[in-house]
Amino acid sequence: MSKLDSPEFRQYILEKIKKDNTMDEKLNDILVEICETANVRWEEAQKFVDELQAEKKYEIHLYRSSKFAIVSAISFIFGIAILGYLIYSGSSGTLSGEDLENAESVLTAGITLTLVGIIGGLKNMKGIWEVIIKKFDIR
Repeated sequence: MSKLDSPEFRQYILEKIKKDNTMDEKLNDILVEICETANVRWEEAQKFVDELQAEKKYEIHLYRSSKFAIVSAISFIFGIAILGYLIYSGSSGTLSGEDLENAESVLTAGITLTLVGIIGGLKNMKGIWEVIIKKFDIR
């Protein structure tokens, strides 16, 4: 049995691929490690990685997207909190003069964070729905 067929080796390489985030230099390091460990040619290692990525693409995407989803959710909540505070402060009359000038930059930051959270969340949800549909075999 080849080292490439070993479930432990496949899982080890899969963990490295999940953390890779498709950066070419890291992928090359993974390929070098496969060549040295399994004693195979570069093309064989590349084929192994391509097949593993195709087979486990949903698992890889779910691992990578979970971090992005957390960041986008936090920025969305923080942005909404800032907007809520500014709306409340503006409507209650507690902001005036110099405070309003300072509030403008905070409002800009709040709007930016909210938009980043919304756009990031929507972009990320496409991949998450694909994973959910595949995992639960929804058609």
